[in-house]
Amino acid sequence: MKIKCLSFAIIMVAIVLSGYLYFSEGSYYGEETPPAAINNEAESSCSVEKKSEQPPKTASSVRENDKKDEYTREELQKIRLQIMEEYPDATITDEDEYKSLFAAAFEHPDSTSLKLSLFLYNAKIGTQVAGINFCTDAEFASIEELPETTLLYCAIRSARCFCWDATWKNDPYFVPDADFFRKYTDDVEGFFKEDVEKQAYTYFGEDAKVNHFAELSNDYRNYNYYEYAGVHTPIGRGGGPPSYPFVLSYTELENGYEVVFVSIQGGWRQENRFSKLDAYFIDSTEDEMLPKEAVEWYTEHGAQARVILEEQEDGRLIVKSLKIIKEYTEYEPLIIEETKEKRAG
Repeated sequence: MKIKCLSFAIIMVAIVLSGYLYFSEGSYYGEETPPAAINNEAESSCSVEKKSEQPPKTASSVRENDKKDEYTREELQKIRLQIMEEYPDATITDEDEYKSLFAAAFEHPDSTSLKLSLFLYNAKIGTQVAGINFCTDAEFASIEELPETTLLYCAIRSARCFCWDATWKNDPYFVPDADFFRKYTDDVEGFFKEDVEKQAYTYFGEDAKVNHFAELSNDYRNYNYYEYAGVHTPIGRGGGPPSYPFVLSYTELENGYEVVFVSIQGGWRQENRFSKLDAYFIDSTEDEMLPKEAVEWYTEHGAQARVILEEQEDGRLIVKSLKIIKEYTEYEPLIIEETKEKRAG
């Protein structure tokens, strides 16, 4: 009986000792890390390493990951700046495209006059945006005298129009995950405040200060400004046919050019044809002209303006001043009035 009890005691001591060694040297509860935890740490370390190899977040991924119901002004500004940095710069019409839009461009006597006309077109000077035939909106002796509505509208029309509606997903300025702008603008597209200011600087210099609240009220200037969102949105697209600046002469200055130009009005009905001033009131194609004829007619009858362009340190030109030196000759006003009355009747 004593031997059996002793054997039982020895067995129990062995069990206790083996358990102690197990738990202290290799178990999940000892000082060493359990196998599963080792595997988890390895996976976690691998994940961190993979994450560090990934490219930094783009503006799109930031918007996607940080979506919320409400954004502060500061957050919206940060998002706008991210989008501007992420997307291509504003499209600038090049020489080939200008010739396709404006057939009279082929009538320029040399490459410099064509280059200067193209610059004015991209700056919107002499176009329907800042015309010289029917108004003096574009006239200014210094940047401080440039009408704020003209500056704002030239800048808006030069800026990128971003859109956030998925139906426009093929647009180069479509911004995914930015549909929250609709909440603040009630629109699916718009021009960012900072981009508008950038275009004003590009074409009019560092002294060009944009007033985003300047009233834009004629046929071409239908835009709303949403201050909280920092976005201008179009509320209508109207007006007459497009106009194109055409340089008649230029003089090289020490740091730029003195340029004399006319603004040629495009035709309504025929490709590569041009309208006489006010002729769009007349229901006929008889008064639409071929490019060479249009240059000659506008040189004689159209308004002419002298503009000073100054070259900057970075090589770009800016518009320093503009003066209308000849007003246009009104085109057959009696016929126009008769046409208006006939349409009204």
